Amino acid sequence: MVPGRSASDGGQADWLEGSSWLAQARRLGPLRYSDLGRRAVGPMVPASVAGLGTWLAERLDGWWREAGRPDPFTAVVVSGDDGALAAAVREAAPACLTALRYVLVDPDAAEVAEPPPSLSQAVPLENPAFLYPTAPPGGADDHADPDDEHPPAQGIGPLFTLLREVPKLGDGAGTVVAVGVLSRLPYDLYEPAPDGGWAEVRVAADGDALTEIAVAAGPVRPGPVAVGVSVAPVDRAGGGRYRRLTGAADWLRRQLPTGTVGTLTVVDIWAPGAGGDYLDVDQLAQVRVPLAARPEPIEGTHLACVSWHLG
Repeated sequence: MVPGRSASDGGQADWLEGSSWLAQARRLGPLRYSDLGRRAVGPMVPASVAGLGTWLAERLDGWWREAGRPDPFTAVVVSGDDGALAAAVREAAPACLTALRYVLVDPDAAEVAEPPPSLSQAVPLENPAFLYPTAPPGGADDHADPDDEHPPAQGIGPLFTLLREVPKLGDGAGTVVAVGVLSRLPYDLYEPAPDGGWAEVRVAADGDALTEIAVAAGPVRPGPVAVGVSVAPVDRAGGGRYRRLTGAADWLRRQLPTGTVGTLTVVDIWAPGAGGDYLDVDQLAQVRVPLAARPEPIEGTHLACVSWHLG
């Protein structure tokens, strides 16, 4: 086990027990924390699902109304959902339900040949190719685009499907919601150095175990997350460790252009004291300023949300 951990590291020790990391550290030398890759996203805590399902259903209705009540309306939900959250949203019966195209994106799906049985039992999954069936020619759809020979069929939602990555929304009406994903992405780890600067924490081989070592981090440079180590003075004064959210920042930067309208919302843990995996809104604001400066707590859960405009 990696020694010297604080209680706030949560299940991080289990993450580092893999023999593959030990072999890599022996061969390549001390590994950066970001070299260890992302952690698996796993199912949500059951106690949070009901509250999160109610919150998401209400938010979907709000985003749908802001978009002018389009049909279809696409919700891309990135999570480790085993079907419980999707089912909770459906049971909450939001007003947008008949327009809803609900796309579950599982970051771990690339490693699984078939959807878990619990997911298929919780909600009926459509083939992605059938998510936007076309209306029959000459249908009595007063809202159909007159320039479109085969407009999408309306009033047939909710339709659910499972994908391995976030699809492009383009100019279509929709939203992207990531639940408990970004805090699991790779990060680099720093701690205060005796000289008053910062040292990078790396993982090295020590016999048959992994251990943490601190190496000089060089000058602390302000600026975007992808450029340097940006650390608020309060972090240094507190003597705590600092996570540079390289993976979360890169994910956000890639997904913001997914659509040209709508929002991207990150639902996660946003404070170090709340658990081993957490996010820092000030770091992600360096990618793009969010719609609100502080995370909004989600009632009935241990989570909070931060949103950005797509595009």
